Amino acid sequence: MIARLRSDIFALLCVLYTFLCRAAEPVSFTDISSYAALGDSYATGAGAGSPRLPPNFDIGCGRFSDAYPVQVANSTSLDIDESHFRNLACGGASTASVLRAQVPQIGDSQIVTLTVGGNEVDFFAVLNECIYLWRPFSTCEKELQRSRSLIESSEFIDNYNKLVKGAVQALQPGARLLSTGYARFFNQETELCSHVSFSKTDPSNLLTRSLRAKLNDLISRLNDVIDAAARAHGAKYVDIDGVFEGHRFCEDGVPEPAPDRRDTWFFSITYASDNGVGKGENPLDMVQQILPNPFKDFFDFARTFHPTSLGHTAIKDEILRQILQSN
Repeated sequence: MIARLRSDIFALLCVLYTFLCRAAEPVSFTDISSYAALGDSYATGAGAGSPRLPPNFDIGCGRFSDAYPVQVANSTSLDIDESHFRNLACGGASTASVLRAQVPQIGDSQIVTLTVGGNEVDFFAVLNECIYLWRPFSTCEKELQRSRSLIESSEFIDNYNKLVKGAVQALQPGARLLSTGYARFFNQETELCSHVSFSKTDPSNLLTRSLRAKLNDLISRLNDVIDAAARAHGAKYVDIDGVFEGHRFCEDGVPEPAPDRRDTWFFSITYASDNGVGKGENPLDMVQQILPNPFKDFFDFARTFHPTSLGHTAIKDEILRQILQSN
């Protein structure tokens, strides 16, 4: 009697163990049918392709057709119906706003991607003071130091950890969060670029090796924070920096500025009369037709140093590779 009772209890425990373990297992790569994208303008695809039309168009967030989340959702490797794709990323987002406004909308998504952080460490001010000098109000060194301090601040690190922890806790059993970093902007080894300026207001502001290395270092420091937060809370860190090798600004043998070089996977400000198309991107037809020139210029301005369509394709491929590896 006792032996039989022990046997029944053992069998019940085995069933429970099997059920619980299977419930916690990630869904199969081929079974993924729902996806949510969280993040800032890096995830909205600022300038990559054309503005998204209804029902996914949101002029306040600036979502574009070639953004990596859209490409992931449209991938033939997955089986994601449009109604099960939540494109929640919004230009200008911060870790706090993503946690507050985007994470609650994850729902039952089996895969969730996250790209955010650049706005809080003020890359815009660094680009202004160190590269373009649109309207200088400080110095490059001061802005570099300020950005480094923001990245390494306990407030930013805590906010990033709160976001990743909150997003992971919002996932359904078996779902996964993939948190991406950013890509370094420059090849910092070549000397050719050391005699080049991207600034029209001060052509003497040169892209020296030292400056390029300092700018790249900011990206690496930010990626370290993102990676650490992902590891701490059970998310998957996706390092996209490597896929941009050979496709940054100032690649060896490339006479910069080279705004029409398709192999450069970042937008630059061209100051040309091409209405900001450049780099083989799809024309922003709707924007060109309905907005006056100042707004056209704004879109050119807003996409600066964001990935092009080809850059987003490379990010998409890396994300899919990471999903496949985890199955």
